[in-house]
Amino acid sequence: MSGRLPTPPSESNSNLQHGSTKAKPRLSKQQQQQNHAGSETRRRQKLEDGWSQLADLIPSVDRKEAKKIGLVSKKAIQFASEQLAKRKRLMEALEAKGVNIEQDLGIRRDERAPIDMPLGLTKAKNVNGERAGTE
Repeated sequence: MSGRLPTPPSESNSNLQHGSTKAKPRLSKQQQQQNHAGSETRRRQKLEDGWSQLADLIPSVDRKEAKKIGLVSKKAIQFASEQLAKRKRLMEALEAKGVNIEQDLGIRRDERAPIDMPLGLTKAKNVNGERAGTE
């Protein structure tokens, strides 16, 4: 005896197609490489599409700059910061006029929440470490 235990049926049949009793043929090394290359191409395309969509949302990014991930992310942070500062100024102006923004308008004081995001949708944590947007 070789000292090796027999493989349980569940492990030896791991190559079976779902609902089939025939073994699924193994891919050749070349097919595996082609599948991997295709998966990697699709992954990169999705990332590129996402960055392109983000770049389209930022007014200061032009088409030539859209492929520069570092630049797009830097300008996205800058743009978001400017929008949050603008939101804060608008909220302060409303409060100066006597408007209670939380009670009268239903807008959170959480400075990280976008002004047009419906209440309860954000999953970010606020500055106190509490979940923002939970009602």
